[in-house]
Amino acid sequence: MASSVNAQWRFGVTAGASYNHYSIDTRYMSGVNYTNAWGESLGFLAQYDIFHWLGIRTDLNWTFKNHKVSMLQNRTDYKAYNSYVQLPIHCEVLVIK
Repeated sequence: MASSVNAQWRFGVTAGASYNHYSIDTRYMSGVNYTNAWGESLGFLAQYDIFHWLGIRTDLNWTFKNHKVSMLQNRTDYKAYNSYVQLPIHCEVLVIK
């Protein structure tokens, strides 16, 4: 049985939105109010198929998770931007039963 290597690259873009719910125990923080906010994500992916049944994929994702904090005593509001980068690496194996 003859076999051949058929390597192939695939690329893509991912984007999305999320509504973030910030939950914290505020029993000892009187005068502080947390509000939910929208977040965004943007990413690029690449996959390299070594064989038709084996591939390696990586995703570079940049995610923003936001929330708003209101200080009732001095009447100030600020929006907190929590952003982070993820770089997972996956090995994909096709299993045929």
